[in-house]
Amino acid sequence: MKAKSFLTLLSFCLLFLLPLSLCAQEPVCGKCLKKKSNCPYRCNHPTCSTCGKVCGAKNNACPYGGKHPKCSVCGKLKENCAYKGNHPKCNTCGELREICSYGGHHPTCSSCGKFCGAKMNPCPYGGKHPTSGTHAGREWVDLGLSVKWATCNVGANTPEEYGNYYAWGETSTKSRYDEDNCKTWERSMSDIRGNSSYDAARANWGGSWRLPSEAECKELLNNCTRQWTTQNGVKGMLFTSKRNGNSIFFPAAGWRGGTSTCRAGVGGYYWSSTPYESNAPGAYSLCFSSGGSAGTVWYDRFNGLPVRPVVE
Repeated sequence: MKAKSFLTLLSFCLLFLLPLSLCAQEPVCGKCLKKKSNCPYRCNHPTCSTCGKVCGAKNNACPYGGKHPKCSVCGKLKENCAYKGNHPKCNTCGELREICSYGGHHPTCSSCGKFCGAKMNPCPYGGKHPTSGTHAGREWVDLGLSVKWATCNVGANTPEEYGNYYAWGETSTKSRYDEDNCKTWERSMSDIRGNSSYDAARANWGGSWRLPSEAECKELLNNCTRQWTTQNGVKGMLFTSKRNGNSIFFPAAGWRGGTSTCRAGVGGYYWSSTPYESNAPGAYSLCFSSGGSAGTVWYDRFNGLPVRPVVE
């Protein structure tokens, strides 16, 4: 009897109570398939005004939750921005390429070799260097090189004048040039450019004028054509820039040894600021001859050579 009553009660529970428990389950959101209490939109998902997709949907939802990001540069939606929000910058000036004056492709100045409009160390003239000018009252010409060359020698007033002769590392002229009265003979010395105690250009012309280094003399030789010529009755070498076509004349002033002037009208010999590495009595010079040859060679420091200054 008791067993029969238990079975009757169990049947009642299965028939009536189980369906009631099923009916009491919490409803599910049809968009995100979450329970209504867990749905962030309480089953009222908004539609994205940009892409038209449902925000927070389980399938094919708006990937930005209805808030599409905009490009901080052009203001367009990132998906519509040509650069997807990452506008490239010019490596030369640092500006965005679309507002860079050169579109990210800055030209190189033909005179100084620097970039026009660069953020760091640009061409100071925007690629248009003046072809000539003055510094500390002395004229210079721009050959498109790293330095500007004076148009005449120290002690001269015109390009054709020979000017003064100096022993290397000395700043005044003298009547005799030999080992005994040379102040730098056999002295171990470094480059003297710009040192007014030894640089005849700086000591006599002032300002920023100085002797050219051997490297700057080579730069002149490598970037100019040469023509042996006569200018206003004076023989010498005309250097014409391969970069900008400007030219400069060096008279064949020769050199002085002892009390004599040698090879005037035949060759030109001009001091550089660079001492000869392996020979303490020597220093480098810019040389050329009537035959058209030219180069940098070392000479004994006691010889008297002309000086053609440069300025940066």
